[in-house]
Amino acid sequence: MKDWWIKLGCYLTGYNYNIVKSSSEASAKAVKKFASALLIISMVWCFIGYEFTSRYLHGSTLVSIIGAIIMVVMVIQIERQIILTIGKSRSVKRFRIIIGVVMAIIGSVIIDQVMFKDDIERERITIDQEKVNKAMAIKTKEINEQITVLDSSIAKKERERLKTIADISKNPTITAYNTQTQSQKDTSGRMVMVGRVTTSQAMPNPKIEILAQLDAQIKTLRDLKIGKENSLLTIRATVEKEVKNSKPFLEELSILFKILISSPIAFIVWALIFTFFFSIELFVLYCKFGDDKNDYDKTIMHQMQVRMQMIDKLNE
Repeated sequence: MKDWWIKLGCYLTGYNYNIVKSSSEASAKAVKKFASALLIISMVWCFIGYEFTSRYLHGSTLVSIIGAIIMVVMVIQIERQIILTIGKSRSVKRFRIIIGVVMAIIGSVIIDQVMFKDDIERERITIDQEKVNKAMAIKTKEINEQITVLDSSIAKKERERLKTIADISKNPTITAYNTQTQSQKDTSGRMVMVGRVTTSQAMPNPKIEILAQLDAQIKTLRDLKIGKENSLLTIRATVEKEVKNSKPFLEELSILFKILISSPIAFIVWALIFTFFFSIELFVLYCKFGDDKNDYDKTIMHQMQVRMQMIDKLNE
C-alpha cells in the first residue's frame, strides 16, 4: 500500500519513481506531501469545474464531468511547474503567486455564487421582473402591429367580397357569344368566306369561383388573427420562462458584487473563502520552497552536471 501511494504521488507530481525508490525516506515524504496537496487542490477545482460547466455553460452531467476533469488536469499541470523546478527561482515564485491570486479570485467567486444562491435568486427576481416587463412591452407592441395589419387585410378582403356578391346578385349569369365563319369554294376551287354566324349561350358568372377563393383567404386571415390574440394571453408566461432559464455569468457576478458591497457579513465570508483558496494555491509553493533540498533534488542536479560534463568533453 505504501509503495502504491508513492507510485501515485510520482504520477501526479512528475517525479521519477525509480529515483525516488532508491532515495531516502525524506524524498518519499516529499512525494507524499506534494501528492496530498495536489489531491486537496484537485478535489476543490473538480467541484468548481463541474459547477461552472453545469451552471453557466449549461452542460449535461457528462459534459460537466468532462469540464471537471479538464480543470483538474490544468491545475495539476500548473502545480507541476513548481514541483519540478530545481532550485529556488524568484521569478517562478512571483509568477505562481500571480496565478494563485487569479485562481483564488475565480474559485472564491464561483463558490460564493453557490453559497449565496438563495440571496442571488432573491435579487434576481426583481431584475427578472424588469426584464419581463421590458420584453413584454416590445413583444406586445409587435403582436398588436401584426393584428392591425391582419385587420386591415381582412377589411380589404371583406369589401372585395361584398363587391363580388353584389355583382353576382346583379348578374347571376352572363352571355357568352361564339362567332363562326362560313365559307365555300368558288369556281376556281378556293375557299371564300360567305358570312358569319354568331351564337349566344348563358353561363354562370365566373366571379362565383372568385367568391369561394375570397372566403378561403378571409378564413385564413381570421385564423392568423385568433392565433396572434391567443399569443397575447400567454406571452407573459412565455417571456418569464425564457428569462428564468437564462442565467448569464456576468449578471450573477454583478448581483454577487452588489451583495458583497451591501452586506459586511457577506464580504467577510467571501474574504475568508478567498483566503482559503489563496492558501491552497500557495500550499505547493510553500512545500517546495519552504523546505531544504532533499537527496532526490540533489540526484537530479548531479545527473544534470554529469551530463553537462560529458557534453563539454564531447565538444572538446
